[in-house]
Amino acid sequence: MEKINPFAYLYYHLYLLQLEEYDCVRFLKTIIATKGIPKVHLRKKLIFTPKLIIIGILSLASIIGLSISVSYFFLILFYFSFIPVLIVVIVLSPLDSALKQMKIRRAKGVLVGLPKLKIIGVVGSYGKTTMKEAVSTILSQKYRVVKTPENSNTALGISELILNTVNDKTEILVVEMGEYQRGDIKQICSLVKPQIGIITGINEAHLERMGSIENTIAAIFEIAHNMNPDGTLVINDDCVLIHDNYKKNIVHQQVILYSSAQDQEIKSGLLGKYAQGVLQAADAIGRQLGLTYEQIAAGALQIKPLPHRLEPIEGARGVLVIDDSYNGNSDGVREAIYVLSTYTGRRKVYITPGLVESGTLTAEVHRKIGKELSSVATIVVLIKNSVTPFIAEGLLANGFMKENIKWYTSTEAAHADMENIVQPNDVVLFQNDWPDNYV
Repeated sequence: MEKINPFAYLYYHLYLLQLEEYDCVRFLKTIIATKGIPKVHLRKKLIFTPKLIIIGILSLASIIGLSISVSYFFLILFYFSFIPVLIVVIVLSPLDSALKQMKIRRAKGVLVGLPKLKIIGVVGSYGKTTMKEAVSTILSQKYRVVKTPENSNTALGISELILNTVNDKTEILVVEMGEYQRGDIKQICSLVKPQIGIITGINEAHLERMGSIENTIAAIFEIAHNMNPDGTLVINDDCVLIHDNYKKNIVHQQVILYSSAQDQEIKSGLLGKYAQGVLQAADAIGRQLGLTYEQIAAGALQIKPLPHRLEPIEGARGVLVIDDSYNGNSDGVREAIYVLSTYTGRRKVYITPGLVESGTLTAEVHRKIGKELSSVATIVVLIKNSVTPFIAEGLLANGFMKENIKWYTSTEAAHADMENIVQPNDVVLFQNDWPDNYV
């Protein structure tokens, strides 16, 4: 077995802690699942935030303090460095929570001083970031807009944005709201109190954390109960779980339904059927806020696919790569498979490690992916893990040829062998990319 520097254990355990967003229970489960043994190649880099630096220094000090007189014991403790890391996080949690609340209160004070600021909240199991970008791009044709960056969608991240960026010149704030459990969106709404709420979709994404679809529905509809009751709720009527539940959750809001079922006059650079629904929602919000058709149309033309979200990339030898590696939910997979089906007369290669956090629906969700892929893909490349065997089952059960399923031990291994998989003029779709805290 290849020897690993003992310090790599501490680094790796801090890395897993950060991936699990400092959740002690999930961190411990991940340590058990991965055996806490560092990987040679990590997909991401450790981000040395002040919080992580403090945890790292105190954990290292604990290891040194326990083994100051016995050098071999010092080395052994590194292998179990997750224990001092866990203890430090627990000890610091009251102070950490107090500092977070202080920052959130300061941000709330900034917003109280900006009564004319219009706030738009975007929630959903999927499609939040694309919707946020589309709405922000169109509204920027008339207003000074600030939006949450990338995937910053927690109360703390939003508070930092408000403190650093929002001022009396800001006219519209577009906030993406994340949810891992009931109460998350309620907490964010207590900070920003949106006048316009958008619900993009509900599915089994994060079911492992949520526990049930019922909890997911309740968590996402917290926006209806905690936004401005006289505001506007813009909701995806294509989603059955939204359609069946919105009437009993609205307060006094005006409701605008949007759908991808019909083509829109305005056009954008987004791929897929879902783009029509996104444009319809953004158009409705733009009109409500006083934009002209010309402004909305001009803004829509500036909307492009986001990096790693159905992003088309022209490759060598006429190969078209569609990078959908940030898509990690079943509705997004369905959309990706539809986009792949639109390319006729070309071989279609689909590469995936599957989805995470589908909970009790894991087998069902992945067999369905296999079924939908079976009539579209030419070659399916699967990364060996706990879920891809279910995709293979769905493929084979629906007549897909076994020899056209290619297995690799890692995403890196599949990428390294691309020249043996891909032929000239192929369309290659990369769907999702598992983080290192899943096996």
